[in-house]
Amino acid sequence: MASYTNSDNQKIEVTEEHLSTAVALYEELRKTSTINGINWKKHKKLMEQEGFNDSDCNEAYRCLIKRERKRLGILLSPEQLSTLTVETKLDTIKEQLGRIYSTKFEAREELNSLNRAKREITRDVLLVESIVNRLDQIQWQDIVKVLPKKPTEKRASKEMIACITDFHYGYEGKTPYSEYNPKIAEQLLDDYANELIRLIDKEDIQHVIVANLGDLVEGNLRNQSLFDTQKTLSQQAIDATELIIKFLTKLSQYTSVSYCGIAGNHDRLNPNAKENLRGDSVVILSNAIVQQFAKYTNQVKYIELEDEYYGILNVGDYRVMLVHGDRTPIFKDSVLADLSIIHGELDLILAGHYHRHSVREVAIDKYVAIFGSIKGIDNYSLEINKTSSRSQGVVIVDSYGFEIRQVKLCQLT
Repeated sequence: MASYTNSDNQKIEVTEEHLSTAVALYEELRKTSTINGINWKKHKKLMEQEGFNDSDCNEAYRCLIKRERKRLGILLSPEQLSTLTVETKLDTIKEQLGRIYSTKFEAREELNSLNRAKREITRDVLLVESIVNRLDQIQWQDIVKVLPKKPTEKRASKEMIACITDFHYGYEGKTPYSEYNPKIAEQLLDDYANELIRLIDKEDIQHVIVANLGDLVEGNLRNQSLFDTQKTLSQQAIDATELIIKFLTKLSQYTSVSYCGIAGNHDRLNPNAKENLRGDSVVILSNAIVQQFAKYTNQVKYIELEDEYYGILNVGDYRVMLVHGDRTPIFKDSVLADLSIIHGELDLILAGHYHRHSVREVAIDKYVAIFGSIKGIDNYSLEINKTSSRSQGVVIVDSYGFEIRQVKLCQLT
């Protein structure tokens, strides 16, 4: 029977079962070791767990296990041990370097994230400050002048949804087909208001819902936008909203007016759709200003929609959904049916985004209408070979049904 002298200088005899268990545990511990040795305290603890309380960590016990390993032919030669040690150390160094690199990479990513957040916060603070400064410059008393409404005698209850879509205020550019800049945008919006007033009078419209379908401003969606705009994003937002308020005020002298607005892709504060936070949109700001305007005057009613990217209007006996078009598969034949499953039965979907007028019937008395833009043809539309006339769209609703109409605006200014 094999024996050794323990740490208390006592002679301890061990069984064959003890030796075979001790060697087996040694080999398993060696496999997971990075130094080709083992942790003998851990070995002793494992032996105790196996029911052997007569193991030790001293040199005598280690030599005992070494002799048994040599007898079994599993003791490595000095050459083998040297090679294995070098390879293990290399693997260990690689692992440590990987951990260091990973830690540095994570720290760099965190730093980049913090810097990005700092830049975004700084950008947002500057945007808010510039907006506040711009608001202070507006002569609100000239805009929010409460005028008596023009007396009218309406024969029947008629309503009209008048859409403003793809205004792209702030864009400046010229093509062989059209020119657009803030001054022309203001004139075209006023021309549109005059055409609506003509329709209000001709059709005996008692209530107009002005619906902004998105892309109120040019923004900074594409790199090209940086060259096509002279106004900052805050200037675009405030100036466009000021024009909207003037537009609403003018209409309100002829009939009852309500307003609502949704966001388009150009309205994003962050041009990157993946990084843009929900609610970071020029339209949120614009709507808030119009809402305050409506609150302190008796000229316009503000309609709070359920979402910044879509809204549902109940006009007469019909349910009308407003979308911009960039988030909705608007050309899908079943788009109205699909959205009806989510939002309840719909009769009509109104959209913009594509800068051209089209209406299609998708079921019995069910329609999808895409309205054109005030902006008209720009260099981007020429690049992708898509052109169309400047136009907007309205829907006239009465007890007999609804009629979708295109309102064309002058092509050259």
